[in-house]
Amino acid sequence: MLADEQPASASAGRHSLFAREVRNRKTESSALNNMAVVFSQQGDAEGARKMFARALPIFREIRDKNSYAITLINIAGMMKDEGDLNGANKTYDQALIAYGAQVSLMQMASCA
Repeated sequence: MLADEQPASASAGRHSLFAREVRNRKTESSALNNMAVVFSQQGDAEGARKMFARALPIFREIRDKNSYAITLINIAGMMKDEGDLNGANKTYDQALIAYGAQVSLMQMASCA
């Protein structure tokens, strides 16, 4: 398999490891969030949940409320796709709180 033929999740995983080595928590957490999205799109909900669960505390640690909220929106979108509308609604509400309710529901819907 050529380097450009490797799965996106493998590339994101290498990116996360590199970021951890240089102690760039923002890059690490962004890579974890991106890996979660890839896993979700590939139908691996459990893998996605694990990556989201690793990304969220880092975003909180570095006080990146925008990325924290976007990750919550990604989780809510996955929950919605799985049919967990109640859970999705609660998670969207958490994202609004994380954003400081400074965005409208319409803006949030465009992110999901």
